[in-house]
Amino acid sequence: MDPLPAIQFIWFFVLLVISAFFSSSETALSSANRLRILHQSEEGNARATQALRLLQRYEETLTAILIGNTLSNLGVAMIGGWLAMSLSTDLLMQISIIFLTFLFILLFGELIPKSYAREHAETYVFWISSPLHLCLVVFKPFIFVFLKLRQAALVLIGADPKGPLVTEQELRALVDISEEEGIMNQASAEIVHRAVDFKNVTVEEALTPRTDIQAIDIDASFDDILQEVQKGGFSRLPVYKDSIDHIIGVLSERDFLREFVKHGRVEIRELIRPVSFVVPQTHIMDLLPELKVKQSHMAVVLDEFGGTAGLITLEDILEELVGEIWDEHDESLEYTKQVGTNRYECLAEYDIEDFCHQFGLTMPETEAQSLGGWIMEDVGHIPEEGTQMVYRQVTLTVLHVENRRVRTVLATFSDEPPVEPIDESV
Repeated sequence: MDPLPAIQFIWFFVLLVISAFFSSSETALSSANRLRILHQSEEGNARATQALRLLQRYEETLTAILIGNTLSNLGVAMIGGWLAMSLSTDLLMQISIIFLTFLFILLFGELIPKSYAREHAETYVFWISSPLHLCLVVFKPFIFVFLKLRQAALVLIGADPKGPLVTEQELRALVDISEEEGIMNQASAEIVHRAVDFKNVTVEEALTPRTDIQAIDIDASFDDILQEVQKGGFSRLPVYKDSIDHIIGVLSERDFLREFVKHGRVEIRELIRPVSFVVPQTHIMDLLPELKVKQSHMAVVLDEFGGTAGLITLEDILEELVGEIWDEHDESLEYTKQVGTNRYECLAEYDIEDFCHQFGLTMPETEAQSLGGWIMEDVGHIPEEGTQMVYRQVTLTVLHVENRRVRTVLATFSDEPPVEPIDESV
């Protein structure tokens, strides 16, 4: 054989190996577990530290890989075309050689290396980290140019060239992996998930509804006001004039009792403090700093007609982040109680997501937050006692209605549900 084709064959396979290296590197970097690599780096693993640097410079590393992969594939294709022209004058044979060239690129330069790298991502990343660092140095001028061109192209199409390094979905996945591997306990993982969701929670989802508000009529007799305060359970009570739709301030239980002990009687008009007003669509993340500035612990939630839809407190906001908070004045609520085989009595205010989590159900498509609201949404009117709703393997039956509001619900399952206790300690 003529020596020139032999050299071309050698270059063909060398460039094919280089193509396989870059293709597999891209897959390995995207598939590697960053948390494991970070953990090994902190333990002093030099290769892990080198691999971590590549992941921290992911855009530059990816650009270097794409440059190398493109050049090697182009070289393989050019040599394949040259071999097709020099080895035969038959058109069919030339087409066959070119087809085989692209088949080699696809199988040995892309599919097989990427499959291997995906299966051995972390080990492979350690092995390729040194060659990739060398590529970053060699291709540095080209990387700089291509990254600038990329930013300019993103600006032209209206995208953010500095997009987030870690998306919300990736953060959730990292937290789940950390929990599975024991790096983070369940309580900590739950708080992180709640923190991610916190920015999307509205006042409407966290408020105390109007029907559960304990309030004081400013024109009531002193004995009635004292009796209302002595009911306990709340350190602050809203004060209204004429009706609950006209809340004019907040009365501190501590201020009231201190004045009562000192003077025997209290003029609550001198003790009430201003109250903030918000609409249900306000995000609690926006409300929190407003309450801090005003040094207020409570806000009245107004409906679309300016009436009182409910109340929201700092404790309600905090509970969206850390879960239910119980103090010495709170009455502990048992949201579910087994009353028979596959039968559970539930409070209608039980959160649907917690209910589905406890009984292993998939979340329904509903705008409601509680079991009672879910049933009302399904039947389209205020349900009566005995009203039923069926969802998958559970039948929900209204047990008790009070003041046009569902209070308790019976959940009957067609088979034994996988009950998981809800940990409210987080």
